[in-house]
Amino acid sequence: MLRVRTSAAVASLFLGCASTTPAPAPAGRPEPHPARVRATERSEERPEVLFADADQVEVDGMGPVLPEGITSFGMAALGDDVYVLGGFRGEPHRYIAEDQSAALRVWRAGSATWETLAPIAGGIQSVALVPLAGALHRIGGMRVTEPGILRSTTEHQRYVDGQWQDAEPLPRPRSSHEAIAVGDDVYVVGGWKLEGDPREGVFAETMLRFRDGLWESLPTPVVRRAVGAAAREDGFVVIGGLTAEGISQRVDHYDVASGEWTQGPDLPGERSGFGVAVVATPAGYLASGMDGVLWHWTPGEDQWERRGELRFGRFFHRMARVGDQIAVVGGIGGMHTEGRTRLVELLEADGTRPPVTTATLPWPGVAKNRQAMFLVGDHLYFFGGNDSLEQHDFSAERFQDEGWRIHLPSLGIEARSAYPHRRQTMATRVDVVDGEPVVLVAGGFGHEPFAGEGESQATTQRELYRYDVARDRFVPGPALPVARSQTDLVRGPDGSVYVVGGLDYDPTREREDQFRHLTEVVALAPGAEEFATLPAELPEARRAFAAASVGGTHYLTGGMRDGFQLVDSCTRFDLRERSFAPFTCPSRPRLGGELVTVGAHLALVGGTAREGDGLVEVRQLERYDPAADRWETLTPELPFSPRHARAFAYRGGVLLVSTHGETPTLRLAFIDAGTPGTGTP
Repeated sequence: MLRVRTSAAVASLFLGCASTTPAPAPAGRPEPHPARVRATERSEERPEVLFADADQVEVDGMGPVLPEGITSFGMAALGDDVYVLGGFRGEPHRYIAEDQSAALRVWRAGSATWETLAPIAGGIQSVALVPLAGALHRIGGMRVTEPGILRSTTEHQRYVDGQWQDAEPLPRPRSSHEAIAVGDDVYVVGGWKLEGDPREGVFAETMLRFRDGLWESLPTPVVRRAVGAAAREDGFVVIGGLTAEGISQRVDHYDVASGEWTQGPDLPGERSGFGVAVVATPAGYLASGMDGVLWHWTPGEDQWERRGELRFGRFFHRMARVGDQIAVVGGIGGMHTEGRTRLVELLEADGTRPPVTTATLPWPGVAKNRQAMFLVGDHLYFFGGNDSLEQHDFSAERFQDEGWRIHLPSLGIEARSAYPHRRQTMATRVDVVDGEPVVLVAGGFGHEPFAGEGESQATTQRELYRYDVARDRFVPGPALPVARSQTDLVRGPDGSVYVVGGLDYDPTREREDQFRHLTEVVALAPGAEEFATLPAELPEARRAFAAASVGGTHYLTGGMRDGFQLVDSCTRFDLRERSFAPFTCPSRPRLGGELVTVGAHLALVGGTAREGDGLVEVRQLERYDPAADRWETLTPELPFSPRHARAFAYRGGVLLVSTHGETPTLRLAFIDAGTPGTGTP
């Protein structure tokens, strides 16, 4: 089930009272199926945001999805179980009591869900949770006493046998700190005291140790808060944080036997020390900051070793050992209001991530395939499409104009403006120009004619629109010279947009002339009011092909030509010279598929290939090295059917997306397109 969260303020995405009445769909879109949506009142300032209930999200290669996205929470591993306490779920730096969680949840070993346990009395954030002698200790934190007013606490409780029990309180209020256990002792490092205005906090100048039921103060080398900390049997490390001067990358190691501090090498990165998460490994410590890079340090070494990247960069998250793996929980990708990260990543003990992870969740959209999809940052957009599972069901009622987007880290879904027409199979292009996303949607297939009069026909179309991401609206641009579908858009170094390949289909023409496979390449120069046709033509006509760019060259593979035959040649388009040349093809010709740029390489995903008298799905990934003009097969295989799936470059890997299926679901796969034969980065 999808639940809807709205409010009058951007901060309150996680508020709202559930209702049994579905909210009305925006004009021009079919109603989402009521069995899939639980709605609340709509907000005039922000559209409703739909979140799938955690138990309705199926994952593989990840931990169970968090019931709600949180930051600044406490987390501890007790045995192989992971406990999460409190946290903040509102807009960064806009504090109200309702946005602080009081929940205690546990992910038990072998379970596929988070279990809710006894809550504490009142919401709390910036709280530390520590395992000690078979119990959990919650220490300090801060609460909102009235809007915008934060107060640190001295609270210290033990969670034993399902009950919270009072323990010796802190000597002074403290929040934005860390606590770690070494042996029978608990150490509290970093933090500050707030008594109202968060701009007037007083930094804690000492470390605390809890021993034999009493607190004692010990010296600390640096006064700071928002640090990361983790412990091993001989000591612990304190990393990063905020000082009075700003973000710190400093690393300090404490030896419990000698009571001495030793400064280690700074954590790499410019701002990764703020809200950093740290976990002990068999050999040392693993840390990750907002940029998502995983760094490993062994005490005594003079530098950090890069181990890879999280799939979702985040800060104010937590990491904990879960058996032989590391769980990465919670956090947020930046100072934004788009939602906190609910997907729980699992790493190997050395910090490597699985080559493939998947998530399947309920989907409110009606279209099942052929939508115009594109990715802007962490948001995946869907417009239009066809609601039939049949390959050639092109009756008018099957075409849709609905618009949706999903924020991938939080799985928050929002309705977007309807596409101007009921269309399918539009070409899309996303570029960043002067720091802003520029999204183009062109052509496609549908029943409404672009111009003229007469009976509506399912034909290819000429429209070109620019989608304004910030305003959620489509702005018409110059029409394509010839109607096209199953085509491709690419932007050249000079800013010109090229339209390459595709099909011009018109059933009103003579039968032998209904299918026109296009070889002319047209270009829209910056500021131009119409397209111009280039002298160079596509060497082979093709539609439904895969294409992507690397280093100023656009590569085209596969597709279909006249007579419904597969194209067995591959061509590259030099965007500077505006000329074509052949290059080596993948292992076999494919219809469709997706070509994705991953670093300096291309990854070919999905499609169908000829086998016997028919076509079969291709489940293998192939990677192309332009410098060597060579293809190599990667493992593992695709985790679900690539039929009508789309693929995108996402955070150093490939994102595979499909809504094609009997049930209204969205399937996501996050795939590493790395070393041949391994799938590792």
